[in-house]
Amino acid sequence: MIKFIPVGLIIAYVVWVSFFGCPFGKCGISEAAEKKEIKADKGGNTMSKVISLTDDNFNQEILNSKEPVLVDFFATWCGPCKMQHPVLEQFAEEFAGKVKVAKVDVDVAGSKASEYGIRSVPTLMIFKGGKVVETMLGYHSKEELKSALSKYL
Repeated sequence: MIKFIPVGLIIAYVVWVSFFGCPFGKCGISEAAEKKEIKADKGGNTMSKVISLTDDNFNQEILNSKEPVLVDFFATWCGPCKMQHPVLEQFAEEFAGKVKVAKVDVDVAGSKASEYGIRSVPTLMIFKGGKVVETMLGYHSKEELKSALSKYL
């Protein structure tokens, strides 16, 4: 009889949640998501300064840009890519108007990824005057990005 009590509790909990929702305060909401909701409620800026690129808009946004462009070739399933994204967001905020920051999902824009020989993600490329002037593989801190881009400003 005692063996079946935990199973019974689990079944009762699953039934309760399916009919009435979570019995606790904030089930399924992470702390980061909650902070994002609070920021949006307060009228915070939820717009990203990092431009999302596809095969269609790549040439227009990158090759014709007057300022240097930092392009992150990433994949949604990649752990280091997920770590790199907040750094790029901060970098784009700090260098708005001086440097353009963009990202390319290699699974979506496969032809651009193969055109530039992307073999691992994240791969960061710096474009100046429509040409690749530097390539960096793996995760990079904001300081490393500043150092790399300072040569092209």
